[in-house]
Amino acid sequence: DNTTNREVLKGQLAQWGVIVDEAEDALQALKILNNNTQPPFDIALLDMEMPGMDGAELGKIIRDNRNLDSMNLVMMSSISHRGDRKFFSDLGFQAYFPKPLSAKDLKVALSIVSGVSYEKGTTQEGEIITKHYLREIESNPAPDDEQAPLNIAPFKGRWILLVEDNIINQEVAKGVLEDFGFQIAIAANGREALHLLNTRDLGDPFHMVLMDCQMPIMDGYEATGAIRNGYAGKTNQDIPIVAMTANAMRGDKEKCIDAGMTDYVSKPIDLDELNQVLHLHLKSVPNNSEKEERPIESEIRLIWNRERYFKVIPNRERADKIISMFVASVPDEIECLENSVISKNIDEVSRIAHRLKGSAANLYGEQLVGYLSELEQEAISGKTHLFDDLMEKIRAASQRFLEHLEKR
Repeated sequence: DNTTNREVLKGQLAQWGVIVDEAEDALQALKILNNNTQPPFDIALLDMEMPGMDGAELGKIIRDNRNLDSMNLVMMSSISHRGDRKFFSDLGFQAYFPKPLSAKDLKVALSIVSGVSYEKGTTQEGEIITKHYLREIESNPAPDDEQAPLNIAPFKGRWILLVEDNIINQEVAKGVLEDFGFQIAIAANGREALHLLNTRDLGDPFHMVLMDCQMPIMDGYEATGAIRNGYAGKTNQDIPIVAMTANAMRGDKEKCIDAGMTDYVSKPIDLDELNQVLHLHLKSVPNNSEKEERPIESEIRLIWNRERYFKVIPNRERADKIISMFVASVPDEIECLENSVISKNIDEVSRIAHRLKGSAANLYGEQLVGYLSELEQEAISGKTHLFDDLMEKIRAASQRFLEHLEKR
């Protein structure tokens, strides 16, 4: 239903020679599919969150139509929950990935449903994919009777966000991490973690999240899904997230990875295990002191990551067209959002914030996306006390974003 999203997808697909038709909602899609003069489609890309009829309902109707048996279905969703892959698979979808998408996500999904080999492997029909992949990592842990040396030099001055609801566990983990040389910030649940990630200054970011799995309000699995889907800002989408769980049962690691986590450590914390995980996932993450980028450049990139936008959409004419569409639509969207905030209509706030966030994410307006994500989460949770403050930040961020876009 989002015009900007459709334009981005059409542009990318056209570069690969795909012939594309489009629909702005489920009813229009069904009208096109039931048109007997329309040549058959090979693949349908369906958005999950649409007004009237969502992508899951549309997919079920398509799968119930025997004349459309040969058409493969791909689901796109910016809100993920545990069990989504099985849910969409049971409905008859051949692939699924979260938004905002990358060109690689799209190419892999198309490869899977069309049976075309991609990169080193060959896809298997019916396989369901997500944006995050479990990679086999070779490691040589020290023998039980020989403790691996703790090389803390790479960690000095780096920031870890510890997400843990138990105050005793907080103190234990904090002490261990400080011994490694880290600086620590603590969140008591997933929602607090999203807030800290969103409000963190880009010039001094978190380098890793150590995430407890079982927490009240928002658990580690849900928080990880929110981070991976941009609710903590695009700059944090790929941050290493290491799960901590006291329920060290078979299959726990796979469950954590499926949720989008990078790795897993058991509780109580084992120093050797933690040492290996920290070195594995932080060795390629630059420390703040290693960065040469000036703070002012970082701040500008947070407002609009221009370099990344034009890398994703290199065709200047198409890129300018998408920007023009966005610039023209934003003032009305902000006005509608503000009216909904004033009236405390949480359903409308959630819907408009979600829609505007999706458009801004496609143009890499990372600061605006972060504030909209936070407002959407507040509305979903039924809270309104932060509405006015967030609306003020959104209004200012959108103005800065538009100014940068118009100066392009």
